[in-house]
Amino acid sequence: MQNDYAAAFNGRMRGEFLNEILFFGIAHASEAVADWVLTYYTERAHSARGYQTPKAFAAQHTAMGDRLRAPEPLRRLPIAPSAQPRISRPPALASAG
Repeated sequence: MQNDYAAAFNGRMRGEFLNEILFFGIAHASEAVADWVLTYYTERAHSARGYQTPKAFAAQHTAMGDRLRAPEPLRRLPIAPSAQPRISRPPALASAG
């Protein structure tokens, strides 16, 4: 799954950035990459967030307040009682008769 995220990011970076810009040196490339990554993670709408920017998504969930922080509704009772410790007994020896 992690490879899927990396492949998607690399594809977007190539399509939206690397194929569009001619770099004039290492310093220019480094600055341009830093700017694009900052924009990608802070200003670009993402499909996983309902096409909201990260800032709008965070504001929406911060507004929900304590409902996200209250663990009580998320706590569930165990399905089965915990297992009892197993008691092992040595095998009985049969007498040779």
